[in-house]
Amino acid sequence: MRSQYIPEARSTIMNFFRIPLIISVCIVLYNKRLKLIAKSQNRAQKWTATKEMDTEPEPLNI
Repeated sequence: MRSQYIPEARSTIMNFFRIPLIISVCIVLYNKRLKLIAKSQNRAQKWTATKEMDTEPEPLNI
């Protein structure tokens, strides 16, 4: 089917269409990875802030 619609320089033409697709996929995946990293850092900061608030100056020894 490709040979019917794309002329003899088939691989060159297909690669020109493939390059923008690969770039767009890389950008989307990179942005998703950055969001995941930001979320994990926010969770870690919230956890350490909560941990610091809950600590007692000295443990109770009864």
